[in-house]
Amino acid sequence: MAKSNNFKIIEESKTKLIFEMDSNHGFANLLVETLWTIDGVKAAAYHKLHPELPTTRFVVEANNPKEAIKEAIKKIKQTNKKFLDSMRKLKLE
Repeated sequence: MAKSNNFKIIEESKTKLIFEMDSNHGFANLLVETLWTIDGVKAAAYHKLHPELPTTRFVVEANNPKEAIKEAIKKIKQTNKKFLDSMRKLKLE
C-alpha cells in the first residue's frame, strides 16, 4: 500500500482504484459528482469510514481511473477559477 500524507491507495488495478484520504462530505461529493461527468467512468462513490473521523474511502472504476481523477481535479479547478472570477467582478472577494 502506497501512503503519502493523508492519501492511501487500498486497491489498484487497470480499471479500478480504491483509495482513502481525509476529506469532508463537501469535497467527497464534489469529486464523485465531477467524476461522473468524465468519459469512461463506470463507477464513482465514496464512504465515510466513521462519522467523527476525517477518513473517506473512494472507489473509482474507469478505463483509466488515475487519468479520470486527474481530469476531474482539472475540471474542479476550472470551476473554482470561474467562481472566484465571478466573485471578483462582484467585489465579494
